[in-house]
Formats: sequence, structure tokens, C-alpha cells
Amino acid sequence: MTTFASPATWSARRTSVREAQSLPARSVPRRLPNEFYPTPPEATRALLSVEHFDGDIWEPACGDGRIAKVLERHGHPVVATDLYPYGYGATGVDFLREREPRAKHIVTNPP
Repeated sequence: MTTFASPATWSARRTSVREAQSLPARSVPRRLPNEFYPTPPEATRALLSVEHFDGDIWEPACGDGRIAKVLERHGHPVVATDLYPYGYGATGVDFLREREPRAKHIVTNPP
């Protein structure tokens, strides 16, 4: 179980710039090129267990189709697109620049 600090436990002490400069640098996690992080199928199945979709679904960051394939297996018509070619769906589509949705619903795990 993850425990998060609450405001009551935060320290009121401020760190000066000089103190902060002497602290060890935090390591920055490495990120994958083009932010490709496939969604586990169980995440999409969990979504389908609590949400109902009454029309086609656009998956605008489909990657290799992990979300789209689960949706299709559950009988949903899916429009799958991505900016980069990961082997599934139409490529070269930047969903942040689209003016109109390509389906009634949008289901995605964007980068």
C-alpha cells in the first residue's frame, strides 16, 4: 500500500537556494522514444466492466493496438490511429490537431 504525505505532515521549513544547490540531484527517469507505453489488456477490460459505449470508439493513440484489440474483441467498432507506425491502425494522425472526433467515443491512454 502506498502512503502519501498529507498537508499536516509537510514540513514548514523552507530550503534556501544555496541549500538546494548542495543537495544531490534527483535522477530523472528515462523515457521511451515517442512515449510508447503499451496499456495492459486488463486495464481496458476493467474500463469495459464499468463503462458502456453505445457507438463506435476512436483510439487516437493506438500504438500496437492493445486497447483497440480488446475493444474489438468485446464487439465494439474501433477507429484506430496513431502519429507513429507501431503496426496497428492508420498512422500519421496527430489527434491533438484533429478538429473533429473520428467516432462517437474516445478511449485512449495518451503519451
